[in-house]
Amino acid sequence: RRLHQQLRELRASARRRGARERDVTATRLLVLRRKRDVAAAERTRAEALLRSDGERLRHTADGATARRRRDLERLELALAAHDPARTLERGYALVEDPAGELVTSAEQARASGTVELRFHDGRVRAEVEDAAR
Repeated sequence: RRLHQQLRELRASARRRGARERDVTATRLLVLRRKRDVAAAERTRAEALLRSDGERLRHTADGATARRRRDLERLELALAAHDPARTLERGYALVEDPAGELVTSAEQARASGTVELRFHDGRVRAEVEDAAR
């Protein structure tokens, strides 16, 4: 009888222990599932943030590129306005002495005696004659 009682107690103890282990395992499984769900939600949120940041950066870069392009076009126009070739195209000429230095006054031209006139379509050599004033 005593052995039979011990056997029943042992079986009951094993059932209780098994039930406790199943409960602990179920609790651990529940915790792991919740952690998985939180991680999945965080991943989805992070992906959305990355997409949003990527779009914002792309938009910012496109705006900066367009702004730089406009600035370069404006600078190109400013440079073109100061291009000596454009002045020559309007009918002006550059006067240089035989050494290739610019002649900026009648006195320099008289002193040089020979000058070279540079037009938009070529150069012409000229002898300086002193005209009556």
